[in-house]
Amino acid sequence: MTAEAAAEVIERLADVAGLSGDWSDLSLRRGFATVARAAGHDPLEIARAGGCADGSLVLPPAT
Repeated sequence: MTAEAAAEVIERLADVAGLSGDWSDLSLRRGFATVARAAGHDPLEIARAGGCADGSLVLPPAT
């Protein structure tokens, strides 16, 4: 499934659920990251699981 196809599915489901806003495949990644961080998972592992490449500016700096 392409990112565009996933975004279309998410938009349709949000409409059916009566949710307003701009929904995309990124909405899933943001939700995943939010829930994973709240559960205490490591930010670096969350970023990698979300598809961030090593060296990406969104990754936390190495400690």
